[in-house]
Amino acid sequence: MRAGMGKAAAVLLLALWATAAQAASVSVMTPRGEVAQVRQVTLRFNEAVVPFGDLRLPDPASVRCEGPAVAGSGRWANDRVWLYDFAAPLPPGTRCTLRLDAGWKPLNGSVSGAREFSFSTGGPAVLSTQPWSGGTVEEDQHFLLRLSGAATPASVAANAWCEVEGIGERLPLKVVAGAEREAVLKARRVPRDAEPGALLAACQRPLPPDARVRLVWGRGIAALANPKVITSVEQRFEFRVRSPFTAEFSCERERAGAPCLPIRPMTLAFSSAVPRALAAQVRLQPEGGGAAIAPAFDKDDKSEELSRVVFPTPLA
Repeated sequence: MRAGMGKAAAVLLLALWATAAQAASVSVMTPRGEVAQVRQVTLRFNEAVVPFGDLRLPDPASVRCEGPAVAGSGRWANDRVWLYDFAAPLPPGTRCTLRLDAGWKPLNGSVSGAREFSFSTGGPAVLSTQPWSGGTVEEDQHFLLRLSGAATPASVAANAWCEVEGIGERLPLKVVAGAEREAVLKARRVPRDAEPGALLAACQRPLPPDARVRLVWGRGIAALANPKVITSVEQRFEFRVRSPFTAEFSCERERAGAPCLPIRPMTLAFSSAVPRALAAQVRLQPEGGGAAIAPAFDKDDKSEELSRVVFPTPLA
């Protein structure tokens, strides 16, 4: 009798094992964990779970999100893959959970493994910077940060900063708002629909020339839509402050120390380009007195910035 019971138990275990082996399960679910930008959820099964070619079937799962609400809908891509598309990228501060519906059955009738998955968009992440990371900046540079979503100004002030070569302390990142912000966004042609995620900021004090600068977007920056959700990853962006501005005058001479030849070109070159209106204010003052001489401009040159000006020749 014991031998018979043992055989029955073995048969039952084999049957259970065969059932588990044949059960459908989720092999891939993306995204998982913390992801800055989410537009689509992908659910992939280890085997065909709906009839091939018939993709107008009930959704196998539901997606529920906490935080800023974004509508979405599901669809079958093929007999193994189900997609859930959001109408727009999820903003920072959103937590979502995907659950397989209890009443949904795959082709073989059973599901094994995990039935619930979650992900979060985390706090506001920096998607891009102007100027670009690795570029040259000015002493009073304004940084335009394109974020995955709006951040609370207080959390930015507390958790973002500038690290400057030669300065032994962090310089807090100052958020620029109001009319000054609007003027910069307009000048850089930032579209209206992108403005909510555009943050204009500057280091708290002018930067020393020719120094390396690091802008740090730290941990703890909160999403404006859901301040309970904060950044958990630190981002760093490297820049170099431009060299000191210089202007160099040059002309042709008969010999070293001799006066400039008035019939040959005289040029004032700048170490970096300056606005045309500013360059136009340069004047050459004759040593013996007389009227100051303005630079000559090529009428076909419409450049908004100039790296040098040339004075007309011959000089009177």
